[in-house]
Formats: sequence, C-alpha cells, structure tokens
Amino acid sequence: MPEGRDHNDAGDVKVEPMPLYEYQCERCDARVEVLQRLGDDPPGCCECAGDGSPAPMKKMMSASSFLLKGSGWAHDSYGLK
Repeated sequence: MPEGRDHNDAGDVKVEPMPLYEYQCERCDARVEVLQRLGDDPPGCCECAGDGSPAPMKKMMSASSFLLKGSGWAHDSYGLK
C-alpha cells in the first residue's frame, strides 16, 4: 500500500478533495490558482523569480459560484410572510 494514501475494501484509492485557492504576487501582481491543503504554505511567484528568490503571494478571496435555486430563499421575500 503506498504511503500517505487510504484504500477502501475494494482496493480503490480514496482521494480527499482539496480546495482551490487563488493567490496574487505581492511584487508583480501575477495571479495563480493552486490546489492545496488548508495548512500548506502559499506558493512563491514563478513570474518574478528570475531576479532572486520568489516573491511572497497573498491569498485572494474568490467569487463563489454558489446559487440558491427554488422558492423559499431571501431573494423571494422568505420570512416576510
């Protein structure tokens, strides 16, 4: 069994979903999306790494694609009845 992976009874590898984070370089404003665990360190910027060490990147707040469908939500006056 490969180290660091869980297997179910059928022998299939169980893969834990990792969130997609968006980062922006503090030096050159380049943006990158990275799949990583919550506790992982932010990546360094590859765009401006040629002039020495990679610049630090800050985590961005991305727009959510979450959409409430159907009746009974705040956008259709739920709670005002």
